[in-house]
Amino acid sequence: MSKIKIYKASAGSGKTYTLALEYIKELLIASSDENYRHILAVTFTKDATGEMKDRILAELYGLAFHTDDSAGFMDSLQNTLKEAGYPLTEKKIREKAETVLQNILHDYSRLNISTIDSFFQRVIRNLARELGRGSKFNVEMNTHKVLQEAVHATIEKAGQNKQILEWLTTYIEQKLDDDRNWRIENEIFEFSHCIYNEFFQEHEQALRKQLQENPLLFKQLKKQQEQIKKDCREYFTATYQKVQQLIDSNTLSPEDFIRKGIPIHFFRKLAEGNYGVDVNKTLLDCCEDAASWTSKSHKRRNEIVALVDSSLIPLLKEALNVLKIMLTSRMITGNLHQLGLVWDITKEITEQNAENNRFMLSDSAMFLNEMIDDSDAPFIYEKLGSDIQHVMIDEFQDTSRLQWRNFKALLSNIIANDNFSLIVGDVKQSIYRWRNGDWRILNNIGNELHAVVKSLEYNFRSEKNIVEFNNAFFTSAAQSLNELYATKLDATSQSPFGSTYDSTDVSQKTHKKTASGYVSIDFIPDKKDEIPYPELMKEAVFLQLQKLFEAKVPARDICILTRKNKEIIVLAEYLSSLKNDHPEMDREHYLDIVSDEAFQLKSSPAVKIIIEALKVIADPENMTNKECLTFVISSVARNLFCPVGPTEQLRFLATLEMTELQGGRAMPLLELIGHIYRHFQLEQIEGQSAYLFAFYDAVSHYLNENPADINHFLQYWDSELKLKAIPTGSGVSGIRAMTIHKSKGLQFHTVMIPYCDWNINPKSGDTVWCGPKEDLYQVELLPVAYSSAMSGTVFAPEYKEETSQSWLDNLNILYVGFTRAEHNLILLAKYKKTLDSADKITTVSDLLQLTVAELDGTRNDENKHFEKGAPETPSVHPAPCTLHPIL
Repeated sequence: MSKIKIYKASAGSGKTYTLALEYIKELLIASSDENYRHILAVTFTKDATGEMKDRILAELYGLAFHTDDSAGFMDSLQNTLKEAGYPLTEKKIREKAETVLQNILHDYSRLNISTIDSFFQRVIRNLARELGRGSKFNVEMNTHKVLQEAVHATIEKAGQNKQILEWLTTYIEQKLDDDRNWRIENEIFEFSHCIYNEFFQEHEQALRKQLQENPLLFKQLKKQQEQIKKDCREYFTATYQKVQQLIDSNTLSPEDFIRKGIPIHFFRKLAEGNYGVDVNKTLLDCCEDAASWTSKSHKRRNEIVALVDSSLIPLLKEALNVLKIMLTSRMITGNLHQLGLVWDITKEITEQNAENNRFMLSDSAMFLNEMIDDSDAPFIYEKLGSDIQHVMIDEFQDTSRLQWRNFKALLSNIIANDNFSLIVGDVKQSIYRWRNGDWRILNNIGNELHAVVKSLEYNFRSEKNIVEFNNAFFTSAAQSLNELYATKLDATSQSPFGSTYDSTDVSQKTHKKTASGYVSIDFIPDKKDEIPYPELMKEAVFLQLQKLFEAKVPARDICILTRKNKEIIVLAEYLSSLKNDHPEMDREHYLDIVSDEAFQLKSSPAVKIIIEALKVIADPENMTNKECLTFVISSVARNLFCPVGPTEQLRFLATLEMTELQGGRAMPLLELIGHIYRHFQLEQIEGQSAYLFAFYDAVSHYLNENPADINHFLQYWDSELKLKAIPTGSGVSGIRAMTIHKSKGLQFHTVMIPYCDWNINPKSGDTVWCGPKEDLYQVELLPVAYSSAMSGTVFAPEYKEETSQSWLDNLNILYVGFTRAEHNLILLAKYKKTLDSADKITTVSDLLQLTVAELDGTRNDENKHFEKGAPETPSVHPAPCTLHPIL
């Protein structure tokens, strides 16, 4: 029997329970009471790590001290032990559990449960001596800051570096030609994030070698492609002239051809430089059938068909081939200047890292991958200071290729020693491809490692109606995307939806017999009574909250999930504006939105006053800074949670003219902040303690690594610190709101998903990394801007892959969002009037609208409403949080 087990765990199937069960099983069957030292358990977020630790320790405690809720876990554990060939009595289990728990608590630092990044960081730190780095190098996690500094430094060097100046000049000229903003630093910064893409990291060394052998590689490629484009332009001009001559010599005009001369106008548009012309079915038919060039009733039809067959079809076919070459060449050179700049930026980061004795955590997977082969794996992982005999990996669908190669070396060694390991994941919840996650690894791993693959079939989270709705919806939605794939991308190969959303894998069972649970879907029109869709959506959210209020579902049990943060902010402001008109809902916190964005430091009025005061102190002659401080203090004086009245407000404002505040400029930064706090008596503003504690902690941490200069600190505030969020606790006074990505792993009594209408296609202009193309270019990696035009070039395979993966990403995002709900699932989407087939799907709302029409439930076609079941009210509520929301 294989010693590696893979659990495919769909949403709500008891994944954490299963992990704890397998982990504790290994603790109990080991001959040593310290086997926890030899088990490595990793997942991908701190929250998931904390949950795993808490669950394991809680179950051990229940077993050891015979708690009331441990009976079910005891039964499951005994069955698992029996299956593994180690049957143990209840008494023996409890005795061993108590001993192991005591050992863990007295040796807690040796409990190897961590995030995957923390694990790799430990490995690298323990390898420091062998690497010749020493043990005190800095591991830098803030890639945003490092990249920003490197971009700025690279641009500053343009005056001394001819190549950088040339790339920048080319970039700006291209922007001006396109009538776009020539200020390019932010765009370069955004593009430069590609250096953290694994495709870039995997091919970086090969490209570096190419550039060492030929420093003029980029310049030569650009020159070559510019010549190709020039030749193509000349060809299009000459070809159109030839077509015109043929038409004129035969006394014809474009109107004599099909649809007022579509094929003739195609030649004209190419000659005019319009390379975005639509190569539609009509044109493609014209390549194959001369008779399709003109109408059947045309009096000179036979002459035209003969002319087309002998001369125009060959010209059209050749023009289409040259267009493909032209588009390909434009894509090759489109981002070449950015690749050149990125290359200089990576060199700048390398230099800065060496200067600051710094190692980027984002480079850890690639770094270990370069060091590890099958023979090196034991040596490298021995440097952890413990002998790893078992590996348990959670959320495996988020694993990247590099991470998997590193773990595979370790797992292979463990399997060779006949030890047990565990992998848990669900390809349907793979939503971090932008962070290099690759669901295909989990799909293929069973064959790769000859593992035992099991599925957790039951859903323990959601009520029956929600489970059945999700089963039916995602099975049908995957079929619709299969049809779209065949129609738009490739009718000859299998789409990725068949392997990820197979009906046997999607459909979950439930132990619940009664048809409980509620699903509600409303489709919002684009416009109604001159009210635009964005306003209609906000009104629809409020109406749903009114229904939940009337159904007595407490606000703290409701979570609003969105695709983007900005939608949360829009809803928070809108609901806040309704408080005076709906005091009864306001009292019950139905109009308060609680989110990470609401609890960022920049949302705190007390912190705002401190920051604005620092700006005044740093630049006392700047009247704008004083006006900003005046405005903030005035706003705070009117704030609901601030007790100060008009008299106190005037006193606050008067202090701006006092020299005492300016006298703080000579103080150390931390002391100066305390001086501002006392000066403005910020303790009078209620609900600010948590913000201020977090702010002081952040300032202290900042001062450990940075100069105490006010201006430098204010830059740090603008670039990073203002976005830091404080913890909100488990119970909140208000409606929770977060993005679907942040909700992964969580569950809520009632889930509402407004703005369920985002596009399923990749964003136009997104970078698609491509490898070398034989006989065209040999650059190891090339960034191409995503567009539908890719489908008509040599980059068609990359276009198909990127498009289909984007569709799958968005279906997975829907899956994660829909499966967070326990009792009520409420969806608000956009209605499309003309939607009769899968090939018209462009958004998730289209997918929802087309699929729901076939599902079991109650429909109101007039109001565009679907529902299944009735709203449910929770029976037990947690205590509310004392922290007030800002919005």
